[in-house]
Amino acid sequence: MLASLEKNSHAAGSRHSAAPRGPTRPETAVQARVAPGAGSQVGAAALQDLGSQLARLWNPNCQVEGGADVVVNVTFQLGSGGRLVGEPQSSAENSPNPIVKVASDRAKRAVFQGAPFDSLPQALYGQRITVNFNAKQYCANR
Repeated sequence: MLASLEKNSHAAGSRHSAAPRGPTRPETAVQARVAPGAGSQVGAAALQDLGSQLARLWNPNCQVEGGADVVVNVTFQLGSGGRLVGEPQSSAENSPNPIVKVASDRAKRAVFQGAPFDSLPQALYGQRITVNFNAKQYCANR
């Protein structure tokens, strides 16, 4: 699993660089990133481990038509000790498509099951983490 830290381009006051971007990374089944300020060297390996852990806990329905095409982003915040603060939010929790809705619910459940994330560096506590659950990659590896 690849995990990367990315700057949140939607953050208030963010500046866009005119520098050319490097090559994009391939999609992965689960990819985690944090908001700016967490420190990429501290959290990159930890986020990779987090992505792997959540991939093992997620269970999209690969056998249902369209189930392997679902992509869901789940955002959550960590407090002290790696405990969840509030409830994870999914990009697809209000989807009218029942297959997407179920995949979204299962992705959020994976986050709940994985908590507390006490093996993460303390620099990530207090951060908002977004995890990309990609069923196409997940189902291809099963």
